[in-house]
Amino acid sequence: MENIFENCTTNTDQGNLGLGRAIYEIQKRGGLISLPITENQKYDLVVELMGELKKVQIKTTGFKKPSGNYAVNLKTSGGNQSFNKATLREYGDYDYLFVLCSNDECYMIPEIAFKTKNQLALSAKYDKYKLGSAPKLESWAGL
Repeated sequence: MENIFENCTTNTDQGNLGLGRAIYEIQKRGGLISLPITENQKYDLVVELMGELKKVQIKTTGFKKPSGNYAVNLKTSGGNQSFNKATLREYGDYDYLFVLCSNDECYMIPEIAFKTKNQLALSAKYDKYKLGSAPKLESWAGL
């Protein structure tokens, strides 16, 4: 199976691939994208969907649970050589979670579709949020 992250040598490289893919997937469906100018927000993009501004968090994953489902960490890690800090997400931090998996599948999951704060297993109940299943922005409206 293909691993689209195989040429990524750092987590930053992998995150950049996720950001680029999110921009591509949303833009090709007609979404208008704004990028925050700093990195301390709890979201990575602002997207205009059907006349409304929505916050989007972008995550990437290559981790599979024993069930075979991909799982994505929802906490945000950061720091420097002196310290490292992990922050669990809170409800309302963003409106959508965009996930890019190492097998090249993408999800655009509304935050209201999950409650977990730490890790989300992409089980079959999230299949309806795969971008191949929701090709039009209109299908995201109201979520």
